[in-house]
Amino acid sequence: MKIFWSSLIVLVLQTSVHAADKIRIAYPAPLGHFITLPLAQKKGFFREEGIEAEMILLRGPATQAAILNGEIDYFPGIGAMVSAAVAGVPVKVVACYVPPFLLC
Repeated sequence: MKIFWSSLIVLVLQTSVHAADKIRIAYPAPLGHFITLPLAQKKGFFREEGIEAEMILLRGPATQAAILNGEIDYFPGIGAMVSAAVAGVPVKVVACYVPPFLLC
């Protein structure tokens, strides 16, 4: 009888143990090519991939401070990343959609 009740409790109380990875993504403005990030979150694309994303709108000096303190995981802006790299933060550029001649 104990085995029956134990099995019943396990089957009834069973929950999914799949935990989503939590990341914080900052973006500088809700327009243009940056709007794809909050839109992807709203449509559930991050959740489908097992990622729990928190979108944060950051502008100006707050962006560099957040990068330097490690408070955000991803930022789609090259200027703040260059400043962080110069300050000694170990950052990596994953992709750059700006043609090289525009960076001069």
